[in-house]
Amino acid sequence: MLTQQDLSQLREKGITQEQVNRQLAYFSTGFPFLQIVAPASYFKGIMRVD
Repeated sequence: MLTQQDLSQLREKGITQEQVNRQLAYFSTGFPFLQIVAPASYFKGIMRVD
């Protein structure tokens, strides 16, 4: 599935094959739920764009 060029780029970025496999598995099994601790607000996750 991954080319030699892909594997080379992943190695350069310090990403292991196991990390890639785990991330790809999320697309078939679903992503884990997030624990939301507070709403996003101005300067807490939301930036104003002029």
